[in-house]
Amino acid sequence: MKLLRSLFLPVLITLFLSENITAQEKENIPARTLVHLLDYIAQDYDSAINNGEIKNENEYSELLDFITTLKGLGHNLPFKTKKDSINLFRGISELSYRVASKKASNQIKIIADSLKKLVLQTTPIPISPPVWPDISKGKSLYRNYCMSCHGKNGEGDGSLSTELNPKPTNFWASKMLESSPFQIFNTIRLGVPQTSMKSFDELSDKEVWDLAFYIKALPYEQGKDKELAEKLISRKDLTLKDLAFLSDQDLEALFQDISVDTMTSVAALRNYSRTGKSSSSLSVAARFVNEAELFYEKGDQNAAREKALRAYLEGVEPVELQLKASYPSFMRKLEVDMQAFRSAIDHEQSKTKVRTKAKVALSGIEQAKSILADNKFSFWTTFLLAASVILREGLEAFLILITVLAVIKSVKASWAAKWVHLGWMLAVIVGVFSWFLVDDLINIGGSQREIVEGSISIFAASVLLYLGFWLHQKSEIGKWNSFVKTRVHSLLTGSNLLGIFAFAFIVVFREAFESVLFLSALNLEVEASNQSAIGLGVAGAFVIVLFLSWILLRYTKKFPVIKLLKISTVVIGGLAIVLIGKGVHALQESGFVPITGVNLSWRLDLLGYYPTWETISAQLGVISIILISYWWGHTLFFIKKLIFKRNP
Repeated sequence: MKLLRSLFLPVLITLFLSENITAQEKENIPARTLVHLLDYIAQDYDSAINNGEIKNENEYSELLDFITTLKGLGHNLPFKTKKDSINLFRGISELSYRVASKKASNQIKIIADSLKKLVLQTTPIPISPPVWPDISKGKSLYRNYCMSCHGKNGEGDGSLSTELNPKPTNFWASKMLESSPFQIFNTIRLGVPQTSMKSFDELSDKEVWDLAFYIKALPYEQGKDKELAEKLISRKDLTLKDLAFLSDQDLEALFQDISVDTMTSVAALRNYSRTGKSSSSLSVAARFVNEAELFYEKGDQNAAREKALRAYLEGVEPVELQLKASYPSFMRKLEVDMQAFRSAIDHEQSKTKVRTKAKVALSGIEQAKSILADNKFSFWTTFLLAASVILREGLEAFLILITVLAVIKSVKASWAAKWVHLGWMLAVIVGVFSWFLVDDLINIGGSQREIVEGSISIFAASVLLYLGFWLHQKSEIGKWNSFVKTRVHSLLTGSNLLGIFAFAFIVVFREAFESVLFLSALNLEVEASNQSAIGLGVAGAFVIVLFLSWILLRYTKKFPVIKLLKISTVVIGGLAIVLIGKGVHALQESGFVPITGVNLSWRLDLLGYYPTWETISAQLGVISIILISYWWGHTLFFIKKLIFKRNP
């Protein structure tokens, strides 16, 4: 099993993926801090300077210190081009000059905002939460972490406020109209230097977003109007990203042209929350499809391709699991329509064809919005959906493991079976643990998730191909007896056992990864009173999977060894074909592999068949390898037989 050892590196990469994600988030801290300081400088400049004169020496000195800090942070930003870095430092120098010259505050704000825009456009800082924040949870967090300083109503009059200098922020103050939930998020996450406002590292990103949205809603608690908010969102095609990034003043300006009072509009939007992320992300999908079509009309194919890819990854992919749970046939059609739109752009089809494909995709997106708006999950529906995903994913993984265990048992190598069990058990534990890190999984981004899933599938298919070839070589009775007598004990030791362990882990981890994503999506759509059904469904299905696996293992004991090997070879070869199809398809969804459609529109997820030349070619390639291996094995057998007859 040398190939298993050589393929162990991808397993290590997958194992340490979460560590890489954490490192990436750490890399974002300089950029986030820089944006935070720019906001602070723009908003607090008036507190330090008035009509070209220093109003507060301490505040002014603090501003100068912050500008020095900006320069240091700029060196740590992951800019893609040197031009972006030059523009940043040129802007910081201009800001420094104008602050030192005590220019008017509007000039400071213009430069600070332009620098912030540059950083946000050229660095990977998330500027909005992946799902709609829960304002009620934000209220609970506010009571636990903020009320003692900022007061019950957020007016800066908490029980500790008299001991603090400077005083805690009054969230009702007029200057708070200039702030957005994104700015509040940065303040909570990073704190404010030289004040008692510390950074709250103990809170998860989701909790910080919940808290930030509640703080922005706090002065408007009496203005809740869900119906008005939904009308406003629909009229201006607002997304969650818009509501997270725009300040109250920005929202007021946006709704100047409607009959409703602007403050009433802001109050309705700040109090608005939504279960899940369906309409929000689908609105993003529609916007990107329209933009892709527009860029294609202008002849900018690269921009059109990027927008079309983002329409799926940022718009459709986040709700794929919810739609697939209740309306699998519709979800398959929507995915095909989105891929057809991308394929038309990739292959430079006529503008008329691209326009037609865009129209079909937009129609599907609108239908998806309606479906999710009306979708309700009862207790038993939730239970059955959660159970079905564990049964589907679990049986696929354990079918592979049962085949391996059956072969190991046939050679009476029980010590090797323990490594298989250790591998799948660890994968299940990691899967359970990842449920508590689901926010980070969502924040990975659609493209990265698809690449991870695709890479794991292709790795598993590669190992299965090798294992199938290895079993086929031993499926002749003479070869098998010789192998058992001479080599089984030496092969199933040391690093080969680590290879078996790694394979068992990766096979189950792949299914656990998909299951957690599905269940987290389901959890977002289910009412709190029915969420226990998810846990019960998972537990019930897991028991069924273990029971069926135990029955199959007992049944395989009755098979003659050679027959078992031949059946295992066929099963493993079939699974390799399925996994290679799924792996290439996942890479296509990430944009890593192109999409070239075929005339056959039907698809079969169970068999890993998708109507594109890339997935079909990959599966045909695996089938060819299997057939060649089969032919080569028999050819060698007959050659050796002839040699033996001539030289007995």
